[in-house]
Amino acid sequence: YKPTGGALMYVLTALLVVVAVVLVILFDKPSEYDARSLTYAAICLATSFALSYVKFFTVGAEGGSVTLASLVPLALYSYMFGIRKGLVAGVVYGFLQFIQSPQFYEPTQALLDYPIAFGVIGLAGIGRKFKWLKGNMFLEFSVGLAIACVMRYAAHAISGYFVFGGGKIGWAALSYSLAYNSFVFVDLAVDIIVAAALFASKSMRRMILLSSAENQTQTQT
Repeated sequence: YKPTGGALMYVLTALLVVVAVVLVILFDKPSEYDARSLTYAAICLATSFALSYVKFFTVGAEGGSVTLASLVPLALYSYMFGIRKGLVAGVVYGFLQFIQSPQFYEPTQALLDYPIAFGVIGLAGIGRKFKWLKGNMFLEFSVGLAIACVMRYAAHAISGYFVFGGGKIGWAALSYSLAYNSFVFVDLAVDIIVAAALFASKSMRRMILLSSAENQTQTQT
């Protein structure tokens, strides 16, 4: 591969990070970690990491796969404890993914494909802030996860265009990157199907509400 990034790649990467940070500032308030939030973070990270080994298929040599809803636990953590904590957990998960299957061709590419691409999954909890969803937990979760996956898709697409495009800049490289990384939306569909089954459970909804209520109380304190 012949990375052709340069200034434009850095600008687009910085823009993606800025968008994520602005969303966090606008839709979440600072809150401290406690034993409960740290415990849930560890459990959700471990579960997501374990599920990432259960792959329906791998896209190609450049990486990328559709897994058994590996992002659902991570997104649930963001939904329960807020997108600030979710973003941090997502970045940690991104580094775990790099350890699991490292693809390193250029520093910015590594940042895009791992800590940034999975860090933005922490934005999945943003759906709880949308009043037009009228408190429907499944819709809130699904909309938030969809937004997070669009951000992830953008990170992978930028990396694919500038690094995996065979050293060529143009429509051919862009269309290849957009098509190749569309596996993200297949993965999203699997996640939403599994989430639908989870949110159909009253006990699951009750657990989420209790955890969220405790987190909100801590934030106000």
